[in-house]
Amino acid sequence: MYTCAIMCGLTGFLGPATPGADPRPYTDILDAMSRRIAHRGPDGAGAVYLPELGLGLAHTRLAILDPTPAGAQPMALVDGDAVPHSPGSSVQSTSSNASWIVYNGEIYNHMDIRRRLERESNIQGWRSGCDTETLLAACTAWGVEKAVASAVGMFAFAYWDGSSRTLTLARDRMGLKPLAYGIVGRNAGERAFLFASEITSLEAHPQFPGLANLDASALASFFCWGCVPAPATIYAGFHKLPPGCLLTIRPQDVREGTLPEPHQYYSVARLAAAGLANPLVDEDDAVERMEDALQRAVADRLLSDVPLGAFLSGGTDSSLVAALMQRASDRPVATFTMGSPHPEHDESAKAAAIATHLGTRHTHLPVTEADALALAADMGRLYDEPFADSSQIPTHLVSRLARGHVAVCLSGDGGDELFGGYNRHLFGPAIWRRIGGVPFPVRRVLAAILARGGESALDRAYRLIAPALPPERRQMLFRQKAAKVRRGLLAHDREAFYRALAALWSEPPLSAQLGSPETPPWPQPRMTAGLEESPGGARALDFGDWMQAADQLGYLPDDILAKVDRASMAVALEVRVPLLDHRVVELAWRLPRSLRMNPGHGKTILRTLLSRHLPQELVDQPKQGFGVPLADWLRGPLRPWVEEMLAPASLGSHGLLDVRAIQSEWRRLLADNDRSGINAPAMRIWAVCMFQAWYAERTSR
Repeated sequence: MYTCAIMCGLTGFLGPATPGADPRPYTDILDAMSRRIAHRGPDGAGAVYLPELGLGLAHTRLAILDPTPAGAQPMALVDGDAVPHSPGSSVQSTSSNASWIVYNGEIYNHMDIRRRLERESNIQGWRSGCDTETLLAACTAWGVEKAVASAVGMFAFAYWDGSSRTLTLARDRMGLKPLAYGIVGRNAGERAFLFASEITSLEAHPQFPGLANLDASALASFFCWGCVPAPATIYAGFHKLPPGCLLTIRPQDVREGTLPEPHQYYSVARLAAAGLANPLVDEDDAVERMEDALQRAVADRLLSDVPLGAFLSGGTDSSLVAALMQRASDRPVATFTMGSPHPEHDESAKAAAIATHLGTRHTHLPVTEADALALAADMGRLYDEPFADSSQIPTHLVSRLARGHVAVCLSGDGGDELFGGYNRHLFGPAIWRRIGGVPFPVRRVLAAILARGGESALDRAYRLIAPALPPERRQMLFRQKAAKVRRGLLAHDREAFYRALAALWSEPPLSAQLGSPETPPWPQPRMTAGLEESPGGARALDFGDWMQAADQLGYLPDDILAKVDRASMAVALEVRVPLLDHRVVELAWRLPRSLRMNPGHGKTILRTLLSRHLPQELVDQPKQGFGVPLADWLRGPLRPWVEEMLAPASLGSHGLLDVRAIQSEWRRLLADNDRSGINAPAMRIWAVCMFQAWYAERTSR
């Protein structure tokens, strides 16, 4: 039996019901919403409108396995038989018990689920080998929550239950696939519930409120974190479904304009508390268990009928994924990396050496200033919300490079969040222990000294001693980290200290007319709910564990995974992330702390496993990250574009931003002699430019 997998975009609406009316206005709306996400699925498209329900479903398809019509969507289940979408009219009458699905993702164990359905629910006579049909049957037989709890994979979908007349949205455990939603319309007879893979699809609905409905709090969050954390979106009244959540809505809810609260079927917060309470004791056994789990996760993600490769940055995470991938393959796998003319951001030589040792077929392309110029202004089109992680440029470029050779890539994303790879995990708790007890007035004086030349002095001293440090202990962006510690001196508690280490603008540069909303707390209440429910609550957690949990619940899905999804799907490249297999995540929280973080470096267990595949000199390399020489670009080749974005007339045109504060920060960046490439003023100015580019894209439509 063949199988199929669907990477794609989905969109649709529920309400109002229009039996007997001309369906063309509604099919036109559905078509417009679908066209906005056509880049996510260039291999086909389908749509269906059910007038009796007011239900519109649309799907754009990137076929990775079995591109036959058997897997076409939207897909219905009528009297036990799966009915894929067929070309022709999108207007259909509904059977009283018909269920429907539009789905984006892959269920790697769907054949196991199918055998369970045959055994437990006596389902026979499958019409395809598609995981879409399996998921639809499981939702109908078991209910959505049991279906998703049984699934190993990444997914976002909308499921119409014909028996209960409800629509359920679902998102995978870790938030790899996106899903946004909201209600439009003022009157009961015209209201509609909208949902889509990307907010840009919702914007195509004629009742979408648009830029007049920006959420000031979400805008503050963006300038704080460089992204808009779930469940908020940049638009008031519209939401991102959080990872591991379901949302079920009835037509009556839509008519009343009521959005139910999402139901969390999977909580990383509760998982972390449970894992820490039941740790593995034997380190050797833990290492073997993790290697088995990672090898299985990689093997699950090698199923494909199209060419497949891996991103290889040269760091621990991507190198281990590439090594396990190559071990599972009977031929050289394709690997891809980006280079930079700036040494502090260039890992291409290390990646090439690793590829040679592993025997992969390696392709390397440098990121140039011309690439930055060509892409910077285009970020407003590629991202459906303001987004300001500057590694979005190399991520898009390496995706475009890979798409010229393969249709699927494995990545090493998630390793830092799961295994303590960020400096804040390593050094943050110790620094806070030392400064937290110092009287605040003293800390305020120390912060002022650092701001008035102390950071530069420390940076010069560090550059003198750095060559004497072991490679894995060296810090590539020391000045940037010193600036974070300076901000941390002003924190009143450990959560505020974490915020100082992670945030861009400590005071978002918003116009006074927005009411100067306070910087939202981090993590948000939703993110710590599970920890608070555990014995002792979040305060019982070690600060390093708390930060890892916060990163997995917020920074990972809202920044890292959103960046990878938009950058790769813009060129119709599927990215699979084996480190975020939920079985790996669960095992990671049970590891002895010594296998996550040792003095001086994190990801101890991943480095141990990588040393089984590579010589130690390739394992013991300083962490660089997937960055760009942002400050140099902003002050150099991008300066004309930046000054256009930051011109008072441009900044003041919408009345949302504090022109004087932003202009002051721009002058600070121009005068700053910090050449580390990514520094605080550069990241803050990049955030402003990204918002301006996003806003300009929407005003030009």
